[in-house]
Amino acid sequence: MLARCTNGTVTAVDVHQPFLDELMRRARATGLAEHVRPLRASMETLAFEPESFDVIWSEGSIYIMGFDRGLRAWQPFVRRGGYVVVSELSWLTDDPPAPARAFWDEAYPSMRSVSENRATIACCGYEPVGDFVLPKSAWLSDYYEPLTRRMEEFERGRADDPAALRFVADQRREIELFHAHGDAYGYVFFAMRRP
Repeated sequence: MLARCTNGTVTAVDVHQPFLDELMRRARATGLAEHVRPLRASMETLAFEPESFDVIWSEGSIYIMGFDRGLRAWQPFVRRGGYVVVSELSWLTDDPPAPARAFWDEAYPSMRSVSENRATIACCGYEPVGDFVLPKSAWLSDYYEPLTRRMEEFERGRADDPAALRFVADQRREIELFHAHGDAYGYVFFAMRRP
């Protein structure tokens, strides 16, 4: 989508080669292969030249490094006046329900509120441009529904594997939590500019 919308060159970074292979298959199928450069690498050890990019775009992955650390680490790679756009799991309320707080304190203890993330953006040397909360459909239709279908198939082939069954149970618990308390947290897209 980024290649199509910008007509620029997208450097796609992932540590998992099959994801990059699928990306390139889709890029070829849509006539965009010349605009996509796959790179198998960790986002934590990037070796790009300073100011290599007009935009750095990260959906649902900066948490691997941590919001602050990722923003600081990537800043040198974006040109002055360029943008960083990331989605970050955030509290949408100042008083999250206890079950949601307990779950996310274990799963993602560094999760903060939208206002705290805005302050972090400024502390990391960026100018905030704007932000918005992804709609619930992004969780339900685009993530949890396909995940549920895949879990059922995964579970059928692993009925004797306790670790696999615990994994599936944990995923179901997360889905149930979202149905019960999804108004308290969500992914927020933050756009910022390097001055």
